[in-house]
Amino acid sequence: RLTRCPTTIAPWELSYKYNRVDFGWRNEVLGKLDTPAAKLINACEEVWFRNWPWGDNWILCDQLAMVAALNSKSVVKSSQHVASVELRGELTRGMMVLDQRVVTIKGSKRRNITVIEKLDTEILMDHLHRAFSQTD
Repeated sequence: RLTRCPTTIAPWELSYKYNRVDFGWRNEVLGKLDTPAAKLINACEEVWFRNWPWGDNWILCDQLAMVAALNSKSVVKSSQHVASVELRGELTRGMMVLDQRVVTIKGSKRRNITVIEKLDTEILMDHLHRAFSQTD
């Protein structure tokens, strides 16, 4: 069944491939804040940062989805797709599948999701800085 309400997806690729937040900015700016929120994220991510496999890119996931939900101007690029969750085990089991067949794209099915492909990094970093700078 196709969704009837707007559905926007912030895929994993958005985190590591299409948006880059410099790891140095993460450490030098957010890492030096002395607020309860900043202390919490620093403590949580400390273990993760010990063996950091992604070089100079700070990998964000939920933060990207939240910035897109809170500020539509942060979405620089997105695309419309026909998608469904495959439950029968024919292709996957419980995963979202984008239908990219030519016949589908030409209009035989209604596009039911928006996939975010790129966010404005400056807006993202501003939201992160403001979120972790709050003292109360």
